[in-house]
Amino acid sequence: MITKLLEKAKMFQKNQKNFNEILYYFNSTIKYIGYKLKYPEAESDLIIYLHQLLRRLNLNRFKEDKDLLAFINKCLKNRSITLFYNNAKEKERINLISETEVLDSMNYEEKNDEYSDVFFMDLISSLNPKQKQITFCKYYLQLSDIEIAKMFKMSRQGVNQAKRLALKKLKVELLS
Repeated sequence: MITKLLEKAKMFQKNQKNFNEILYYFNSTIKYIGYKLKYPEAESDLIIYLHQLLRRLNLNRFKEDKDLLAFINKCLKNRSITLFYNNAKEKERINLISETEVLDSMNYEEKNDEYSDVFFMDLISSLNPKQKQITFCKYYLQLSDIEIAKMFKMSRQGVNQAKRLALKKLKVELLS
């Protein structure tokens, strides 16, 4: 399996037509790392990285195929660590850690129109805690139902149902 990898890599740098042949050597590693990263685009990101790495790699520093193979495997593992941390940062931006953090953000969120903030907080104060949190996230923080569902570890349908019940309760309160 290792035979001719260095030769194929040199051919790839000249004409970039035999990438699939080179990918064959790293396919199982890429699939395994992609599975471990647990996000849909991980495998594609690693394949793109391999392509870019092969284009800019100085192949004269490798004497044997096994040296090149070990180096590229190490690079793929290092790239997977970077992807893991980038993906974790992205998830942190979307998800608030806990329900208390949502309530804290309700208290400390700064907006331009203080009157509407007071009115909104007063209005949703009549809701139960879960409905209050979901309503706040949906209409004040402008999050999607899917983002709210992930945040509270519930289904999108559960978020939708809680939102509908909250709106129904608010409608009755406003009209009375």
